Amino acid sequence: AAPPATQAQVESLESFIGAFSAALEAGDVEFVWERLHPEVIAVSDEATCRAWVEAEVMGLSGYTFIEETAGPVTVQGIADVYVATVGFDFGGQRFEDQLGQFALLAGEWRWLGQCR
Repeated sequence: AAPPATQAQVESLESFIGAFSAALEAGDVEFVWERLHPEVIAVSDEATCRAWVEAEVMGLSGYTFIEETAGPVTVQGIADVYVATVGFDFGGQRFEDQLGQFALLAGEWRWLGQCR
């Protein structure tokens, strides 16, 4: 008989942010794109979101987790959203104490943003 299935361990938010940061540093646009919450794309359109990810989001560096500040909450109809304080570099400037939003979707962390 096969062993019983075990529940896969969900990565911590801090661990996901580390992977997100590593993907930004490596220029791994596919990882960053695949982990964008589908509801973010649904309120805009895929072409706009992909252009935003490639032109702006991939320009972030030094993306760091500082602390989890809230969650789970529902934001704009998206359940299981967690808010974390993060820091990052963009356009030659360091931004600290920024609020990032992340949601669990089918046991996998996704990030939230506003395509523009």
